[in-house]
Amino acid sequence: MSDDVRAAQTAPRVTVLMTVFNGERHLREAIDSVLGQSFGDFELLVVDDGSTDGTAAVLGAITDARVRITRNATNIGLTRSLNRGLALARGMLIARHDADDVSEPDRLARQVAFLDANPDVALVGAAYRKIDERGALLGDRMLPVDYDRIRWILHFYCPFVHSAVVFRAVVVRAMGDYDEEFVYAQDYDLWSRLAVAHRVANLPDSLVRYRMGATTLTATIGDQSGEVVHIAARNIESLGLPVPSAATLSAMSALIRGDASALMPTDFVTTLDGVLAVLDRLCASSPQMLADPDRLKHDVARTIAATLKQHARRLSDGDYRRVLDRLSLTAPLVARTLPGSRRMAALRGRLDRVRIRGAMPPKP
Repeated sequence: MSDDVRAAQTAPRVTVLMTVFNGERHLREAIDSVLGQSFGDFELLVVDDGSTDGTAAVLGAITDARVRITRNATNIGLTRSLNRGLALARGMLIARHDADDVSEPDRLARQVAFLDANPDVALVGAAYRKIDERGALLGDRMLPVDYDRIRWILHFYCPFVHSAVVFRAVVVRAMGDYDEEFVYAQDYDLWSRLAVAHRVANLPDSLVRYRMGATTLTATIGDQSGEVVHIAARNIESLGLPVPSAATLSAMSALIRGDASALMPTDFVTTLDGVLAVLDRLCASSPQMLADPDRLKHDVARTIAATLKQHARRLSDGDYRRVLDRLSLTAPLVARTLPGSRRMAALRGRLDRVRIRGAMPPKP
């Protein structure tokens, strides 16, 4: 039997890829959560990125044969360490795991089963729970689950948590792995490129506990806002639209998140125009990838309508009508999501003149 055949027969299905730099405080808990998985056909590959604290001692105390450890002679950074791990990984599936997070016992089983049942999906993430330095629960964070919604949100921010994704190694390697130009937001860049040609998804259940705190990877990795803005602007530009400014991107992101409290009333209409221009162009340019463009338009418009409900009093009647007009052109039934009110009743006659006749059910 050749060495190649023997290696193929003994290779695990999943490589759990973990990088660590001076992460001794939570490292053992993170590793134990991997070793305690109900799915057993995996290796845990830990890349120690030149740690100078007690990380080496923590790793040296581990005797489980499923754990492989490699050390960088010097600190080369997260992105290069991830690519080094990808080069060494033997699994057909790669599960990311940060050195300060905790996976629930059935995480791998759930995600591997999903990828097995959906061979057209290249990556699957999951919802997560936020915890503090001591592991106390801070709250749950839901993420979009279907491809259409994820593809849409990628134009504004990253709808995945890096420590909860599992992806097909062959697909990511074919795309050139992580782009080492990005120091912090390498995951957002990779998922953005991946989703253009491959389906991606999130599971709705929280499968990872994601640690927040002053000394965690989340807090100490650096300020990635500049890279996030660059990637989001690039994603929008790829649709053939003008490159938005950082301030414009921030406003559009706030609007689609439903948090437009910081928007000036005079900015609401222009921000909405920018958001819906991206939505219209995405739906027109990717009909073969999106499952239901009309449904996506309706869902986005419904989210914006809910935000409009919260901020309607801040808008002039003219701006309010323009917002309703623009929403109605994108999703004709969106007015059904707006509650009846004295203001809406007063505007009803004028709404007929802004082309949404029939979008609202008759007043009882």
